[in-house]
Amino acid sequence: MAPMRPVRLAALALALAGAGLLAWAALVWSRGDQTVEQWRARQTEKETELRSTWAELHAVNLRYQAFQRSIPAVPDSIRATSGVQLREQERSYEKAIRKLEFTERDIKLEITNCERKQARATAERNARTLPFAATGAGASVCAAVIAILARPRREAA
Repeated sequence: MAPMRPVRLAALALALAGAGLLAWAALVWSRGDQTVEQWRARQTEKETELRSTWAELHAVNLRYQAFQRSIPAVPDSIRATSGVQLREQERSYEKAIRKLEFTERDIKLEITNCERKQARATAERNARTLPFAATGAGASVCAAVIAILARPRREAA
């Protein structure tokens, strides 16, 4: 086997360096992707919790509306004797609705926070990965150009 010319050796070294940098970029990307996935999973969990809260709020609202519609059907004599109980029942519905609305607001804030953290984690992952990937791609392209320029010329027939 003939000894390698220095130009070909440089092309091989650049190709190996480019492959190594691309592999390192892939490793850094996968590590950063774990953080992004954690925030995405938490956001999905909160969205599920939000849908559950909406369903519960809808059910309580329907019960409250039915309660309000039934009040005029109660005779005045019963309404006079059990007015305190009716007001307490109405307050309990209002309190439950208010609590669910506050819970909904808090969950929406947590979802927004998750989106913000996910975007930040994605930006950090890209900032850490792209320099390695760009350098690796550049080294690979340089190796290809050097290899193409270094090949022996064919004689015309």
